[in-house]
Formats: sequence, C-alpha cells, structure tokens
Amino acid sequence: MHESIQKYLNRYAEPNLSERPAQHLHQTQWHWVLCIPCFNESPEFIHSLPRTPNTLFILVVNHPQGRDHDLNRRFVESLCHGRARVLIGDYDQLITLEGDNRHILLVDRSINQVGFNPKHGVGLARKLAADIALKWHSQGYVQSDWIAMTDADAVLPEHYFTTLTADNVETPAVVFPFTHGQAKTADERVALALYELKLHHYVAGLIWAKSPYAHHSIGSCIAIRAKAYAQVRGIPKRAAGEDFYLLNKANKLGHIQTLSLDSTIVLSPRRSDRTPFGTGQGVNTLSDQRHPLKTEMFYPPKAFNCLKDFLDKVAAGAQTFEALTEGLSEEANSALVNLGLEMALRHCKTHGPTPQKFQRQLHQWFDGFKTLKFIHQLAPPQTGLLSFEEWAIKSGNGDLTPFEASQKMRTFCYQHLTDD
Repeated sequence: MHESIQKYLNRYAEPNLSERPAQHLHQTQWHWVLCIPCFNESPEFIHSLPRTPNTLFILVVNHPQGRDHDLNRRFVESLCHGRARVLIGDYDQLITLEGDNRHILLVDRSINQVGFNPKHGVGLARKLAADIALKWHSQGYVQSDWIAMTDADAVLPEHYFTTLTADNVETPAVVFPFTHGQAKTADERVALALYELKLHHYVAGLIWAKSPYAHHSIGSCIAIRAKAYAQVRGIPKRAAGEDFYLLNKANKLGHIQTLSLDSTIVLSPRRSDRTPFGTGQGVNTLSDQRHPLKTEMFYPPKAFNCLKDFLDKVAAGAQTFEALTEGLSEEANSALVNLGLEMALRHCKTHGPTPQKFQRQLHQWFDGFKTLKFIHQLAPPQTGLLSFEEWAIKSGNGDLTPFEASQKMRTFCYQHLTDD
C-alpha cells in the first residue's frame, strides 16, 4: 500500500467505514468499483448499471437535514426485496445483483437517521463512498485502483469500465464525455441547451486560452486513481462544486485526461433541487424564466482574451510582474493584483530555480480556482455576464440557435480534449 493511502485512511477518511462481511471473505474480490450518491432516487436505475462482471457498486443513501426523504425508505426496501443480502453493522448491507459477481454495498445514512449537514450534502455522500472504495482497495478486496463515481440518473456506456484499462498509468484522473437526454417540454429543451452551452463555453474559453485546467468538472463523469485520491485528501464535503475542487487538486498531480466520445455518459435532463446548482437546478431556473434567451449567464469573450494574453506571457517565460502584465488591460492587471500575483511570484522564484520549475510553480498557484476567480474579476456574476443573445453576437455566433451553439461548443471542446 502506498504511504499516501495509509496516511489518508488514518487521518482524513470518514469514521466508521463499512467492513466487508466475514462470510464473504472467501469469495473472489471485485475488480471494479463505482460510487453513487442516492437521495430520493428511484430503484429502477439499478437495471441500467453496467453488467460488467466482478463489479462492486457503492450506494450511499443520504439526505440533508431538514429535507423530506420518504423516497429513500422506499428505495432501500425495493432494492432489498427478493435479493440475497448480508447485513453489515446497524445500517449497511451487501446485496447480490444479477450477473457474475456483481454486488451493491448499500450504505444507509438516511433511514431513521438525522441526515447530513446541508453544507456537506452530495460531497459528503461521494466522499463516504470513495473512502470505502479506497479502504477496500487497500485491503485487496477491489483490484483496480480506479475509483469511479457517477450519479443515479446517469446512463453509462456498457463498456464503461473497460475504457479505463488502456489509460496512461501516470494519469491521476479521467473525465468521461457527457451529453444530456431529451427534455420533456419545449421550455425545458431550450433551458437545457442554454445550460449545456454555459458548461461548454467556459471550457472552450479555457481551451482557447491554453489553460492547463481546461476540462469539464461533472461529478457523474469522473474516475480517479486511488493514490491520487489519497494525495488530494479525498472529495471536499460540499453541497455542490465538490467535483470542481477535486479535479482542480488532482490536476496538480498530472494531466486530467478526457476519454474518447465512444465512452459518452448520458445525463438526465430532469428538474431537480437536490443540489444548489447543477443541471437539475439550472433547468429549473431557466425553464421558469419568461425570456430565457435574455438571462445573463455567459462570460464575455473579452474575459478569455485577457486570460489568453496572461497565459501566453507565462508560456513565453515571463517571470516578473511587469513582464507578465505588460500590455494587459487595466481590468486584467487589477485582477492579478487582487489575486496576489506579486506574492505568488516571490514563492515561484524561491521554489522554481529553473524556467520549467518556475512555470510549474506559477501554474500550481494560478490553478483552476484562481482562473475562475480571475474570470469573475473581469466579469462579475452579478453584473458582468451576457445573455445568450448578447453572447452570440459578441462571440461571432449570432446566426445560431441555442441548440446549434451548444453543439458547436461541445464539438470544439471534445475535438481538443479527447484523443479521438
């Protein structure tokens, strides 16, 4: 076991993680593991899980304190009905699924329990599942070092796990391509197109600016290696955005690879209020707008122009504040000052004695989170965003519908991110 894994399990893992039942110790261990948070889900999604043999699915049934969770009880009862199962402690169960050595580890943190701190939400549910996956991997019960994670409403390709076998061993994490299913109503279809465009236009802007942090951050489309998971100290316990912060830290260990389009995951377009933001909440909000095409939600192209200007100077080897900010707009200059560039450069000079190491240190500081803050300095979310109609004109896409613009940005992203 790598020392970082042992350190994580000793210091940072959640307490009282599930133990494998003794009566199953004689069985062949699983090869794959997939972690899924479940809050008021339908048990029907179990039938759409990959039928790959030797797979353990870790489901964490949870609810935030104060939220209705009656569906969780029905979910657990339905999941257990008619299936062989073994109790683990007071709440957890190992359930046998149809197929060759396929099981669910049902981690119940909801029924007759107080629930999670609302501030921790889905982040804690993901972390609990991934911590168990790491522990069982370290004990030899799960062979693969990939900790895969998704959501109950995601439809995975049948070859989901085999796409992980050919990846570079130095890759700390991978991101699966995604698309959304068909929304039910015309209003929801427009809302979904706008929301997808919001996701893709940001990543496209990072790609164009040549940011090393250009990748999507979708919690249902991530797999991370056990060692990397331990090194970044697991998943942040947040009600939303946990995927972004996890990959932001993992990216500092090595390049985040986006898998090929034949491994695309189909996400649900359903309305939802399970998390403060995300697809469900985005579709909710935009569907209820009288004029969604006038809703201000897109970053202006000039923000990514400024980002590109700065990153070009980093790539060219600039190492002083003056060299890095020469020719930048006043707004970009002020943003970098506010972010603490001058202090960061002192750190880079101390810890980056060669040009290559200096540049690496600077990218470690100006990470995905700093990049987002830089963009927000130039385009504050409350006052600096554009409507679709404004964005389309300023970005040269004035002749496109939201559906066409979303598809165009998606194509651009995956042409540059995948190895297809």
